[in-house]
Amino acid sequence: MIASVVARPTAGPSSPADEYIPLRLNDRERALLCVLEGALSVSEYTDRVDSVMAWRGARTGRAVEELQEMLAYMTGLAVAASLKVSHEPCLEANADVFREAFEVGRRFKGMNPDKMRASYGKLIYMLQDATAPDVIRELGFDPLSRVQTVHAELALLSCLDLLEEPELPLAASPAHSAEAADAKAAATARLLARFADGDAERAVRLERCLLSLADHACLVEA
Repeated sequence: MIASVVARPTAGPSSPADEYIPLRLNDRERALLCVLEGALSVSEYTDRVDSVMAWRGARTGRAVEELQEMLAYMTGLAVAASLKVSHEPCLEANADVFREAFEVGRRFKGMNPDKMRASYGKLIYMLQDATAPDVIRELGFDPLSRVQTVHAELALLSCLDLLEEPELPLAASPAHSAEAADAKAAATARLLARFADGDAERAVRLERCLLSLADHACLVEA
């Protein structure tokens, strides 16, 4: 894992597990997480769907109804949070927003295993049903997308070589003292100068990757 890279004094070959370290949420994604958690808190999906002891067709119909209600909650909360959403009555018009919110919830849980204790199970049951072909056909879209990872973001930036940098362990490790924090900041600045090519937006994305690696190292260390 990248956690092992972080712990090493020098860089070395990354392992397949490196590809699964989640990317830290940005401000928009945190707002989407609030929308998702708010909708999950009022949804009675599991109570209503899993209590229907009938043939599959009846259960599918109930699942579609409850999913549509959940998506309607999310639309209202997104509007209240001033997020950009379509105001068309068709839920499919906001498919990208719903898909992103569900991905954010799954990614957040991966970074914070102690969070969403009451709602994450409901989310997973919901998504399991929502990916059935007949449910997708009724909703008009597939709600699943791949979880965003550090590896995928670095690949988009053509910066996978960053994972092999000798200074990565220092830049992506927890800082437990002022001296360590200063050394970490200096290593981060050098890596950003080397890989960002003077592009401010690129530097922000790369720094997010480094912070995500540090988050993961803290989780493993805890």
